[in-house]
Formats: sequence, C-alpha cells, structure tokens
Amino acid sequence: MRGRIPKRGLGLGSAVRRIRELRGVGQEILAERSGLSQGYLSQIESGAWTGITEDVLGRIARALGVEPWVILAQAAGLKLDQVERFSEDERRWLDAFRALDPEQRETVLKVAMVMRRPSPQRRKG
Repeated sequence: MRGRIPKRGLGLGSAVRRIRELRGVGQEILAERSGLSQGYLSQIESGAWTGITEDVLGRIARALGVEPWVILAQAAGLKLDQVERFSEDERRWLDAFRALDPEQRETVLKVAMVMRRPSPQRRKG
C-alpha cells in the first residue's frame, strides 16, 4: 500500500507521545489541532494501530509544530536535541514556500541565490 508508513520497528506511537508531552500538548488538544479523533491518536500512541498514512503523520506533525521527519527521527531513537529544528522565521518561510506553485518556487529560489552572492567590490581609483 503506497503512502503507508509501517509502525513496527519505528516506535512511531511512542515518538508521537514523547513529542506531544514535551510540547505540553494533551491528546484532546492534538486531536483538535490535527482534525483526528482522540481515540485514534490514543491507538497510535499505544501502538495498537499498525500503520499510519503520510497524511496522518503530516497532520500530527503540523499540529505539534514539527516536521514529520522529526517524529521519524525520534522514533528511530534520536534525541530531539540531536535533530535540527526550524526557527519560527524558518518555519514561516517554509510554509510560504510550500504554498507557492512550482513556477513561483523557482522564481523565489533564483532571487534567493542572487541575494546570497557577495556583492562585487567597487574598484578604488
């Protein structure tokens, strides 16, 4: 089944629970923010649910304010402080970038690459 992420071996439910608790978010709040039922989240966290879709993982991650790969990294045994996190400004840029169509993204990337170049130094004399 395409688009499914297996739970077995990843500790995905435990990772979701750890991140949720570290962020001080209850299951009810996570359910409300993600649009998923609290019962379903409870099944995921307990390991009773055998797999979740990429969409569900994305919804949980957004509701927790992290990228999906942060949950997967935590599930793989990495500590959160070992995983690079986005600042609030970086997250806003990423959200804005994702909302663009492919042509707009290309334009933004071109402008950013030009802005990254050091400005040519003027010759004295």
